[in-house]
Amino acid sequence: MVSKVAQYFDEIIALVGSGMSIPRILKANPHFPCVHTWKCYVYDSRFPERRKRLEEAQDSGSQLGRCARYADEIIALVAGGKTIGQALASNPKFPCRSKFRIYMLAHPDLEQRLEEAKPNRSRIRPYFDEVKRRIDRGETIGSAVAALPVDMTPIVLSAWVKKDPERLRWYESLRACRADRASAVKIAPLVRNDRREHQFKRTLFSNDLYRKVAAAVPNRLDTFREDVITDVIVAILSGKLDKDDITAKALNKIAKPYFDKARFEGRSLTAPVFRGGEDTILDHYDADDNWGT
Repeated sequence: MVSKVAQYFDEIIALVGSGMSIPRILKANPHFPCVHTWKCYVYDSRFPERRKRLEEAQDSGSQLGRCARYADEIIALVAGGKTIGQALASNPKFPCRSKFRIYMLAHPDLEQRLEEAKPNRSRIRPYFDEVKRRIDRGETIGSAVAALPVDMTPIVLSAWVKKDPERLRWYESLRACRADRASAVKIAPLVRNDRREHQFKRTLFSNDLYRKVAAAVPNRLDTFREDVITDVIVAILSGKLDKDDITAKALNKIAKPYFDKARFEGRSLTAPVFRGGEDTILDHYDADDNWGT
């Protein structure tokens, strides 16, 4: 089997350089070795040149491969004072910013480390602690904030508060002492809901089943995408649909009511302009200039 790995080693390395992942490559050809055999061959400590060739191929091909390899180094540069853009631009081997962002969203632990490494976050945290200490000693919120050497604006505060819901009440209080209470009441729920929505979406997209179903939903059902995904997942959980058979053809029966609704909304002049609304296209039609304002 080792000779088999050696026989296809160059071919596999070339595919890695084109951007394909190793598991996908090894499954693409029945003559290729299994993942375990591949790892034993490549990571053999007696032949470091094999691992070096693999890493060079990953650097030249896959952006996500670069993210995985250089994440710690990039975070260290950010902790040293550079912005994310400056850190990524400092080395041509580093990934592009968009791929790095996607990789961080898929790895919450690394994303948390990156946020904690940002200089502005590390400067903000002691000020929260100082405000809390002063309030515990009996000072008012206004005097505690006024004693700080920086202006803790709501924009800066919201970025830190999202990482720790316990700080929401401090955010509300600090906001209230720089603006009217009505503004504070409006702002705090927005921050709270934004944080919850972000966590909910990240949890969903980290679920393999959700991603697989979402990818199978056709574009013309975008308006009803979440409804279709929900119905499909319920069908899978109830045993009506096999989770390994999530294809457009398999979704046709489940999504038929949504197809009919999408067809109606796309062709009828009496369909609502906005989903759930009462205004139709005919309501906005004007005989003099064809379209009303």
